[in-house]
Amino acid sequence: MTEESSRLFRVILEGLNSRDRGQKLYSLRAVGVLGFSEHSDLLVDLLASPDEEIVGKTIEVLGILANPSSFKHLKGFVTGGNQALSEKALSAISHFDLRSVLDEVLMLAGPELPVPLRCRLFSILSNLNEPKIAAIMGEVLYQTPGTELLTAAIGYFTRFPSKAQYNILKSLASHGVIEIALGAHIALTRLSEEPSRQQLRRLLKSPSANIRLTIVKGLNKAPLAEDKEFFDVFFKDSHSEIRLAALDGLILFNAQERALIIAEWIKREKDESVRSKLLSIATKEGNHGLYEVFLNLLGSPSEEMKRMSRLAISKMGVRIVDRILSDFPKLSLVIREQLVIVLGRIGGEKIIPIFNSCLRSPQRWLRLNTIEALANLGAKSYVPLFLETLKKEEDIWVRATLISAISKLGDQTHIKVISDNLKHSDARVRANSIEGLLRLGGEEAKKIIEPYLRDPSDRVRVNSAMALWKMGDVSVTGTLIGMLKEPTKWIKASSAYALGEMQCSKAVPELLQLLASQEDVVYKNVVEALGKIADSQAIIPLLKEHESGRVSEELMNRVLQRFSVKSRV
Repeated sequence: MTEESSRLFRVILEGLNSRDRGQKLYSLRAVGVLGFSEHSDLLVDLLASPDEEIVGKTIEVLGILANPSSFKHLKGFVTGGNQALSEKALSAISHFDLRSVLDEVLMLAGPELPVPLRCRLFSILSNLNEPKIAAIMGEVLYQTPGTELLTAAIGYFTRFPSKAQYNILKSLASHGVIEIALGAHIALTRLSEEPSRQQLRRLLKSPSANIRLTIVKGLNKAPLAEDKEFFDVFFKDSHSEIRLAALDGLILFNAQERALIIAEWIKREKDESVRSKLLSIATKEGNHGLYEVFLNLLGSPSEEMKRMSRLAISKMGVRIVDRILSDFPKLSLVIREQLVIVLGRIGGEKIIPIFNSCLRSPQRWLRLNTIEALANLGAKSYVPLFLETLKKEEDIWVRATLISAISKLGDQTHIKVISDNLKHSDARVRANSIEGLLRLGGEEAKKIIEPYLRDPSDRVRVNSAMALWKMGDVSVTGTLIGMLKEPTKWIKASSAYALGEMQCSKAVPELLQLLASQEDVVYKNVVEALGKIADSQAIIPLLKEHESGRVSEELMNRVLQRFSVKSRV
């Protein structure tokens, strides 16, 4: 155990044993965030606390740690009569490697357990194909009149078909409860029972949305190629919940079929949740049959939609280049700006004429994206043109982008032309020049950068410090730590960002003080920096900040995950 880990361990142990309720809860959460399964033994005594919140949090953390030795302490809460703690215990058990505690779970799930709890345990076991589970599920089919348990058992044999259960499933297919009968028919179709398939076919157009939803969810447990006819119908169902569930059936179709289905579906889909998931699936396809879908979405006002569309078309690769080049002159400026980025990712000689044309365009973003695309492609032959353009370029954005491109494509002979731009009045140009000198590297570049630690622009100063640090000058961390105390919020925010990128543990005390900042840009950068550094002394302060809600749940969870043992492996 490192000195840092030992120190944190002592702090957490003190907190777990503290009489201060808040400190105890934060320490519990810290154990869960860290994720060391061997820490589970430290928590067992807390299960006897008279404080229900502490007991509930302890159960949650034991589930996160998922140490098999903890199961014996959790099972009593399942049947203990406290519904809230029972649910927490069941949720905790679901995180375990069930094979390591299978016999204990099966014993707990015996017939004496109340039906709702037994159903919950069956749900936890439902994805595990084990003979012992199959035996219990089989007993339920033959001996249980209750709807919930029968439905759970039928669902298990839908997922893991068993010829041994054919007769009982055939009998249940005529059950008076529609959910049971439907489940049995679906399970029988997994055993190639044609009459059951015909029955499902008849029910596809049932006026009951619940029947249709039950069918599609049942098919999703173990979809077969023969189910394609059913999913074709569900893709067009009038209920969005059914269409959403039916998306899982797309895997049954080949790439060309999926492209046709998705392209047609997107045109008519109005429900945002369905449309969002459909587009997410389409993005991963890389199928050129979806080109028009994503081409149109490149003009979306949503930056996320444009990003997704660029990725989707880029994944189509060289086979889509001719189509892009043919369409390019006819498209709107907004879409052409996006397609230049796409072409830069795909590459190839065919795209060069389009790039040459775009470089002559008066439109800023078309030029900017083209310059960046050529730099990312490693097109060194464009360096002379970029150098010549830089001499007369007045647009600040284009000038800054040219400097970046030259540094990516050039060599140390270009240090002077880039360093000359450090005299420019615009901070963006100077900041990009610092980054450019870093890329070119060498002692000469390092000496040129050093004075700009005192530049009036916080962006330039921070870029300079990061550049010098990457060049081996660790002393600049002290400069950045000092900048955390300056009055300007942008300087503090930029410094925090840089120290996070450097994973500078020395900055943690000062960063922790800045958690009290009322300036959101500072606060957010400090939180992210503490996550990147992942120093043990920050974990409990961050857990306290979690409750403030000042940053999104997604961001805070991502920050806290950096402290997990899994993220350090």
